[in-house]
Amino acid sequence: MPFDWNQDFEQLSVVHQEVQISEGFSEFLHTKYEAKVNDVQLADASVTIDDYSNDGRTVHIVMNRAELKQIRELAMKSSDSEMFFELSSSKDLGLPLESTTPDLRYRVNLSWEPEIIRAGEDTTFFLKTNELFTDKSNKNIEYDIEMLHDGNQIYKEHISGSVNSETPDEIQFNFSPENIGTVTFNMFDIEGNSLSHVSFLVVVKPQDVAKFPIKLESISKSNPNDGRYVVDLTWFPSTLNLGESEFIMTFYEKDTGATIKDVIYDFVLIKDGEEIHRKAGIASAGGTFENFVFVEKEAGDITIRIEKIAGSDEYVEVTVNVVPEFGLLSLLILSIAFVVIMIVSKTREKTIVWRHEL
Repeated sequence: MPFDWNQDFEQLSVVHQEVQISEGFSEFLHTKYEAKVNDVQLADASVTIDDYSNDGRTVHIVMNRAELKQIRELAMKSSDSEMFFELSSSKDLGLPLESTTPDLRYRVNLSWEPEIIRAGEDTTFFLKTNELFTDKSNKNIEYDIEMLHDGNQIYKEHISGSVNSETPDEIQFNFSPENIGTVTFNMFDIEGNSLSHVSFLVVVKPQDVAKFPIKLESISKSNPNDGRYVVDLTWFPSTLNLGESEFIMTFYEKDTGATIKDVIYDFVLIKDGEEIHRKAGIASAGGTFENFVFVEKEAGDITIRIEKIAGSDEYVEVTVNVVPEFGLLSLLILSIAFVVIMIVSKTREKTIVWRHEL
């Protein structure tokens, strides 16, 4: 963006850039980020994570007057008239995540073990809650916890916990393969206050490649708990990206474990609640495969659903992540979509807000 590095910084308060990341891009959701301006590394404190928005995550890059002065000489080696922003995932783990309730009563920290959350493995979440404006004595509190995947509630519990304690509250959960991708972790109604709530985004990854195939038990709307079929599912490449991918399926009777011959099915791919692909097929010997070519607009979380198994209303599904070519694992260049806010202030003068959108 245009920026005059030769200007008088005494009339500049902060430069604030926001990077918005959709929930659907779980590959971009990390616990810590690093930022550069004109190839100059910024301090960790300049980058903060905000999961309060219902639309996903906002990463804030904020540089105050002192930091701008500090990096000016190095930044001007790239340009004296522009700012070039870069954001990348940090090799360090950025736990705990932190958020403050809208009513400014509580600050909540969330962390978990193991550090990488995988479907089918036990995860323990640690919630540490502190009051902001009281005597901060250790006391009991009541609140609710829920977790959402694709807008559907997969967990809810009323918690009797503690506040201002060195010992965090613990919540254990085992995510199913259907929960792979972005999960919203909500803490709300703290002590019955509707404005005492926080949200966090966490990412559930698939099991290790060595654990392929993924075994999926069928369900139906009429029988959501106990289906008649099991589908083994494997895909190549193991990390899905743009281009052609292959999905290998084998169908079994749940009760006997025998493969099902001449089984018909529909292979469906869904993104953001909308079908992007549907193909009817038949597995003559119980096993078959389907190919699909992912394009740029289909990057992000994709639900694989195998429907109408053996002509029934039963189906299996799992959410996977399709990685864009520029993957945030290497570097996210902020040319996708961003909003820059520069606030210039001077005593007894109006505040000037300049908003620049690409």
